Amino acid sequence: MVREKSLLPIKLDKGNYHIAAEDNKKLKDLLVDARYVEDLELKKEENEKGEVNSFQSFSDLELIYYFVQKERDTDEKKNRKNKTKKDYIRELLFFYKKVLDYEESIRMEMENYSESSLLKLLRRRHLKRFQEWLSSEPLGRNGKPYSVATLSKKTVIIKTFLKWIYNEDIVQEDLTKDLKSTNVSDNDRPNRDLSYEEVDQLLRYYETRNPVTHIILFILATTGLRCEELASAKWGDLYYDSFTDRYWLKVVGKNNKPREVVIFRKAFHLLVKLRKRKRMSSDLNPNDQSYLITTNKGNPYTGRYLSSYITRKIQETNLEFLKYRDTNITPHFMRHFFAIESAKLGVSIYDLQRTLDHESIKTTEIYLDKFMKKERNVALKWDESKF
Repeated sequence: MVREKSLLPIKLDKGNYHIAAEDNKKLKDLLVDARYVEDLELKKEENEKGEVNSFQSFSDLELIYYFVQKERDTDEKKNRKNKTKKDYIRELLFFYKKVLDYEESIRMEMENYSESSLLKLLRRRHLKRFQEWLSSEPLGRNGKPYSVATLSKKTVIIKTFLKWIYNEDIVQEDLTKDLKSTNVSDNDRPNRDLSYEEVDQLLRYYETRNPVTHIILFILATTGLRCEELASAKWGDLYYDSFTDRYWLKVVGKNNKPREVVIFRKAFHLLVKLRKRKRMSSDLNPNDQSYLITTNKGNPYTGRYLSSYITRKIQETNLEFLKYRDTNITPHFMRHFFAIESAKLGVSIYDLQRTLDHESIKTTEIYLDKFMKKERNVALKWDESKF
């Protein structure tokens, strides 16, 4: 068996890959870095010139890296953003580390193999066993198996990669054929609805205790922004519009799509107060590149860290309504709250879709599903006083 020479500075095999957190982070950072794409394109071209499979000499790590980094569209806005790449890398490394755990037995099953690549030695039975393990192991919250929604997300990413290596003739059979469907039904989706009273309790709790947490929660609840959008927003993106007599914030949504959200006057004044306390300019200046929300040290949040921070802060309140929740309340719940409160005002679902930046109207319908079912319950038309 001849080991293919990798162009990447880290090898991913059982002999020299360590599961330590610092090594795991280094590996993920490496795979997000796009600097090696050009070298792999040249390697691919050399294979094609030699009239062999384009990916013949690619190591498994290079295949994962190339799949994640490969641009699919001439329009840069339609290609994977860094956050999406990180999600794909996390799930594919999770999958591949499990494959490495069984490297010895996989190779023993193959007679006279010459491949150093484990991916090329995989068969449908291996993937079937992996899915059975993934769906039954207590890897989820509170020592339970993954929820259907989490299982579906992981499976979709892994399936997409396996389909790609099959379509590129890297493997000779479609490894996904025997995998079971992981479609998410309405009943599988966690309840992410929050009432006005619950959100109000959270806001009141932090209004005097932690002004930074308070303003973040307030903006998320009254705009429907994603954490990534709020974390990356600059002070220069905020402006006053005399036509609507409102403050507006320019943000960049999914697929690098720009949009604007209304910032309530209360939120604006809270932001001004916060910036003055940090000795930052509060003048509305389109050239001001400082971040809208920063840590105590003045550094910008990442979307993922901001989400974790707010989730933790919500749990720390120990408010009564939190005790009866099956899952932790995350900032994403605020998008659902915004959708439901907007629906109560009778807004068009299409206007709501555009405001929330949903690609599909079906996503907006999912946000409103539980609320609308209650609103349409005929028992609400009854007069309770008669009984």
